[in-house]
Amino acid sequence: MALLVGLALLLPRIAMAQIEVTAEVSDREILAGEPLEVRLTVRWQPAMKVQPFQQPKDLAGFEFLSIETSPDQPVSGTDRRERVITLGLTTFEFGEQTLPEFEIVYTEGSETRAEGISAGTIEVKPVLAPPVEGETPQARPVRPPLAISLRPSDFLIPAGLLFLGLFLVGVLVWGIRRRKPRRTRPETVRSLLPPDVEALHALAALETEDAARRDPVKFFYTRLSDILRRYLGRRYGFDALEMTSWELTEQIGRLGWSVGLFELLARDLSESDSVKFARYAPPVPNRLEAIERVRRIVRETKPAPVVETPEEAKEATFS
Repeated sequence: MALLVGLALLLPRIAMAQIEVTAEVSDREILAGEPLEVRLTVRWQPAMKVQPFQQPKDLAGFEFLSIETSPDQPVSGTDRRERVITLGLTTFEFGEQTLPEFEIVYTEGSETRAEGISAGTIEVKPVLAPPVEGETPQARPVRPPLAISLRPSDFLIPAGLLFLGLFLVGVLVWGIRRRKPRRTRPETVRSLLPPDVEALHALAALETEDAARRDPVKFFYTRLSDILRRYLGRRYGFDALEMTSWELTEQIGRLGWSVGLFELLARDLSESDSVKFARYAPPVPNRLEAIERVRRIVRETKPAPVVETPEEAKEATFS
């Protein structure tokens, strides 16, 4: 809080039965744009309640720079309490300027009242001194800026809080990633079955377990999606398990599938993503239909059987 400089003029008090307000200003003469400090002191009886200070609607050409309110304190030797409101103002208007009227709102019993107090007038001078005939206009000396003392706690405490916040965020992210289940990579175990046979066996097992009728539905669609992706990856030679749905449709789009077959795949991927990421829970008939959809994709895209000629069969027998 800036120190009051110069002679402060004590204005007439608003003295009432239970509340009194005084106003002081730091200086009666300032340069345009220079900060001015107005101190309002409010004292009241314990039976009253003083409301928080509200900025005046009509600033009379002034601009608010700051508002600082002290804690309510008992006044020594009396039963009254005291609150000091320090206002920082400035103006760019020259000449004599009337400070805005400040209002103190308080309640007494069930009645709300307001009392205003004026801090009087001040003289505002331009930064450039009025030119004297025959002389070059001279700038008035600008008053030095207010000294601000910084204590180590002023920056050590915010820096410590920032570091603590970053540390907690890091711990949270580490915990989430640690708890996230890792996908078991079926490709790590090489299957001896052809990809279509393996996929059809997996679909049959899913039906035998009656997984489509069990909860959570996300578990069923995850297994079904893994069966389809593993099949496509083995069938066409790419890592389908690590692809997004968009990447997978782009990859399949290059294989020349029929429109009907491609639509089956797109529908399956869309339904699976809705369950995994949008918490959609399809009814049981839709889940059973999803199994048949994957089965049809497998059957219509399985590798064509290799037809051996009699010579090749004979050679394979004696090799």
